Amino acid sequence: MEIFNFQWHITNRCNLRCRHCYQENFQDSEGGEGYFLLVAHRLMEELEKRDLYTTINITGGEPLLVGEELFSLLHYLNSHPRVEELMIITNGLLLEKNLLFRLEECQKLTTLKISLEGASSFTNDAIRGRGVFEKVVDKIKLAQEISFLDLVLMFTLSKRNVKEFSSMLALAQNLGVEGVIVERFIPQGRGREMKEAVLSREEWRSFLEELVNVCELECTPYELLPYKAFWIKGGKEGEVLGALCNLREALCLMPEGTIFPCRRFPYPLGNILKDGLGKAIDSPFLETLKDRKYLKGRCSYCQVEGCYGCRALAYALFDDPYYEDEQCFWKETMS
Repeated sequence: MEIFNFQWHITNRCNLRCRHCYQENFQDSEGGEGYFLLVAHRLMEELEKRDLYTTINITGGEPLLVGEELFSLLHYLNSHPRVEELMIITNGLLLEKNLLFRLEECQKLTTLKISLEGASSFTNDAIRGRGVFEKVVDKIKLAQEISFLDLVLMFTLSKRNVKEFSSMLALAQNLGVEGVIVERFIPQGRGREMKEAVLSREEWRSFLEELVNVCELECTPYELLPYKAFWIKGGKEGEVLGALCNLREALCLMPEGTIFPCRRFPYPLGNILKDGLGKAIDSPFLETLKDRKYLKGRCSYCQVEGCYGCRALAYALFDDPYYEDEQCFWKETMS
């Protein structure tokens, strides 16, 4: 069975305006409510044609804002044999008892990924808005009481919160959730206004050193260079899963059907309703992003196996997807 994964942004609408958000537009045009069922049908047709199966992360905007149409979508995807697993990425503010009970009816929905940008209101609310931290923590406690869904904290690292990593792990343990997913901040959308908060290579190396030490990993920070994100399961003593760049193994779907390599890399590869998946999956452009003869700077001669730098970061900082990864410390390590 071959799995091809998707992060599907079903709506641009959101009840927050986070400072690091990858969006600029918070309204749906031709896409959005109702429209994503058309996308769902086409996506399943394309998967069947290629004999592929999928895990889908449903998000937005804020996916819980679409109400009944979210449940129509979940019912359709839950019943389709090509769907292996469903997860929802949410800010958590709209979680209520009745909604949680209804989500549990979807057997393939396993996980709610809930965004927080710090282990305190001081850090989180400076990015996500005043009062958000306490409200989200209360919603997590509610979900823990009445839901069997796994809960995971989503944490986007920047200069403004990188020092709170250990505190986030402690918060996850205190709340009894399934761990913390850590990703790096990429300045796209509204996030371009806080471009200065992108981690330096020294800060990225220091974070990886902390990850190794806190989680007692039997490796060096250098060995973690190929990984773009981490899922720390079960707190400081739990399992650490590293996520390699998933170019050519996953895609991002936007509300109107536009396909990106990933949400942090808004480079259009076509539209699923007009082009199906073939134009994106077979894109020669994606092939060049993992070919060192096209890459620039240190990435062109890097010797770290399986690492090609973060193409999304290069695109965001230099408008050039082939530029070297500014956060990579390989050259320093080798010298």
